[in-house]
Amino acid sequence: MVILLLLFNVVRALPESLPPPHVDNWQLTWTPGTQDRNVSYSVQYSTSFRDKKPVWENVEDCVQTSLNSCNVSFTKAKESDGCVMLRVQAMRDEQASEQDACSTHSDSCTPEVNLTAHTGSLTVVLIREHSLYREYAEGVNQRIYFGKEGEPLEEYGDFFASHTIDNLEPGQRYCVRVQYVRLDRPIGLSTCPQCEVIPPSRLKQSNIIVAVVVSVAVLIALVTAIVYILIVKLEKIKRWLQLPMRVPPDFHDRFNGPSIPIYIRTPTEEVFDTISDMIPNK
Repeated sequence: MVILLLLFNVVRALPESLPPPHVDNWQLTWTPGTQDRNVSYSVQYSTSFRDKKPVWENVEDCVQTSLNSCNVSFTKAKESDGCVMLRVQAMRDEQASEQDACSTHSDSCTPEVNLTAHTGSLTVVLIREHSLYREYAEGVNQRIYFGKEGEPLEEYGDFFASHTIDNLEPGQRYCVRVQYVRLDRPIGLSTCPQCEVIPPSRLKQSNIIVAVVVSVAVLIALVTAIVYILIVKLEKIKRWLQLPMRVPPDFHDRFNGPSIPIYIRTPTEEVFDTISDMIPNK
């Protein structure tokens, strides 16, 4: 269990989910996968092979460092054509993990690559007569590594020139990196991953457009009908909503019968005697 835990921590030091170490103007930079101070980093380069596997040597100024960058310009003089491979090794508790470096720019040792996305396919545009072609002719191929974004890029194949990868999922984002190879051995730094989204098919796009147009037309027709009903047919709607009223047949006869006398009462007058004289009592 302890060994598994240590291995897990080492993997986290340089996880594949992070951008790979990259070289820009011979300055190598990487992203630490952990803030653990017990992790140290060493930069290594390779110009030779043993049984088709590269032999790695340390860059003297960048051994077991806590920094995240290193100047590697001196490695260019280690090979006649100046093509070297670089990687970063993370060390924790005597357990190591490595991640290969890539180049952000094309040069004499890194292919020039462009991607063109089509419906269901991705074209990797490569230059056939590159800088190493003049020295090795067709003895140098360009190896394509390919995969979905967020997943490890797997070796896809070696090609002299541009190649189209078919049967890809629309809407999915795919990534590519390319490296020179000679006699099945990698040369120099690969390109840093480039990614493109595969567009949907034209038929699907047309169906979407038709569906949107039809939906908008139906909505406009519905709104127009509602406005017409509210403005033009409002009076009819009112009449439709009124309750039917009928006058009873004997309604007028009720007022044609015997007249009923009407008496108007006035206040009753009281009768009083007239007093002519008032004689006081003695």
